[in-house]
Amino acid sequence: MKKSLIVAAMMLLTAAAQAQTITASDVMATYQNAVNNTDGKYCYNAEVEQGIVRTQYVYLKVKEGRGRHAIQTLRPHLKYLYDYDNEGRLLTRTTQLWNGDLADWQPTCQLSYTYLPGQNIVECSYWDSLSQSFLHPQSKVVYEVLPNASIGFVSNYHRVKGQADYVLSEMMAVPNQMFYGSDLVSK
Repeated sequence: MKKSLIVAAMMLLTAAAQAQTITASDVMATYQNAVNNTDGKYCYNAEVEQGIVRTQYVYLKVKEGRGRHAIQTLRPHLKYLYDYDNEGRLLTRTTQLWNGDLADWQPTCQLSYTYLPGQNIVECSYWDSLSQSFLHPQSKVVYEVLPNASIGFVSNYHRVKGQADYVLSEMMAVPNQMFYGSDLVSK
């Protein structure tokens, strides 16, 4: 029961944050908000081409030394690679984690976005170091708004190991106003 409530709460928060179509402008705004938060334990940098964030770097602030000789340094932590479609919508966000032993970025997961009329789908794939590729997606979240309805649905699916089809894990009805501002719903 407790696990189910936690999953439901996470789905609701995810619905509120990601129900809308994610565009290059959204990625840029998120990056700029992160950069402006100088009080956190992370610093951010990005590679921007023609006003579009292509790569974002996250550095961990580390205090080295003690007392007046202490200095703050930055250590690489995460790297996000973004790909967009011709309409400027996010297609993939690939996450890489810094491996200090290898002094290199290691892929960890990839979110793939699909936009259909009344539906946005986000699938999550994990990196397989043996095959040096992303595995078949193991989970997905579907954001769906029904025409002329006051509610939408957020559905969470997963794959059972060794099976090709997704299995519904959780489904939650969400008021349509959580989807407004997106192209999922016309007001």
